[in-house]
Amino acid sequence: MGLQDIDSFSDLLITLGTQLVVQSESGFDDYSDNYIRRYVGPLSVVTEDDEQIEIGEIKVWYIDGSRALDNDLDIIDVCDSVSGDALDYAQAIYTDGVIDNEIVADPISNDVLVLHTITKTLLLPKQPVEREYYL
Repeated sequence: MGLQDIDSFSDLLITLGTQLVVQSESGFDDYSDNYIRRYVGPLSVVTEDDEQIEIGEIKVWYIDGSRALDNDLDIIDVCDSVSGDALDYAQAIYTDGVIDNEIVADPISNDVLVLHTITKTLLLPKQPVEREYYL
């Protein structure tokens, strides 16, 4: 069965694994302690015939804000040492090194999982949509 033969699917599967970034220490994290971890994994659908088809990739970043706080580091400075994207995420989420209380009133942790990207590799055929109309 090929992708063109799929009329519908029953499940969307997301599997994450660690993405190993190989580059010099000075290029990734000035703190050399992995406060930001990147995970990458496939996005798959399961057809009604139980066939699993990979349709894309997901990347998430785990920002270890609690450990940075425990080590007297400002997570925004840590993220700034990693990349512009990491800095943008941190500035949107953290205030004075902790999760902004307007986002989460009483957080149990300062760790954040950020959905960085979803990349579509295969296009599924459009699914028929049933609509109900009310007058």
